[in-house]
Amino acid sequence: PQALVDWICAEQKKRQEQLQERFRTFLESEKTKTMVKITPHLTLKDVPLIEVIHRGKDRPGLLDKITSGLSASKIEILTARIGDLGKTDILLDCFMVKYTLAEGQDWNDVEQLLTEDITDMLENGVAVEDIFKRRRPLQKNPHSFPKPKTALAVPTEIHFEHTRGRPFTWMEIKTLDWLGLLHALTHILAERYNINVLSLSTIDTEGYDAQVGKQAVDTLALALWEKPLPSQLQIILKADLNWVLPHEVIDGRMLGPL
Repeated sequence: PQALVDWICAEQKKRQEQLQERFRTFLESEKTKTMVKITPHLTLKDVPLIEVIHRGKDRPGLLDKITSGLSASKIEILTARIGDLGKTDILLDCFMVKYTLAEGQDWNDVEQLLTEDITDMLENGVAVEDIFKRRRPLQKNPHSFPKPKTALAVPTEIHFEHTRGRPFTWMEIKTLDWLGLLHALTHILAERYNINVLSLSTIDTEGYDAQVGKQAVDTLALALWEKPLPSQLQIILKADLNWVLPHEVIDGRMLGPL
């Protein structure tokens, strides 16, 4: 019904206005290109909201570098909303995460650390691998992710769908959730295929089960050169992900160019 459409549009406009007011200082300062804001949860001290705002055109690899910053610091992404501030050159990605502060550390410290890392990647050309080495100096292979062990195997399900007239392809992936999963997905998409993850994308983690762990349900809007993914590329990408994701340890070398 038109009334429902009008209500949804009004709510979206209201939210954008609230966000623009929330980040008014950033919007008025053209010198600042990247900012990280952390809002602690009212009751769950280890589950804050992390918002990353970036001034610049959306492009392949942008989300990869943001999730790299979180994963390098061992911040687990629970849910994510990829979007903007109603302006295509002001991008806003929101992450509900799980992270336990170290002794003597506060959220301002984490904000500063993430701002440094994400800015270095987005603006200064620092490689993803170097950020992992910076934050995991004692780890033999810093850019790697051991997956949680579960009694039962969690299958990976991948489906593609294209709506006629839309310049992108939906990819829904259900798989075992683990720290670094979204980074692994976005790194493969950007580094191997130059695929962009658009602002319509959502990431959620379903309930925990002692035998099967947590299941991630990621719904990504993907575009290649601002067009939907060709059928042949969908087949190749699905086969690639089905090879990478079952490994017990995900090595960063599995995620880069072939």
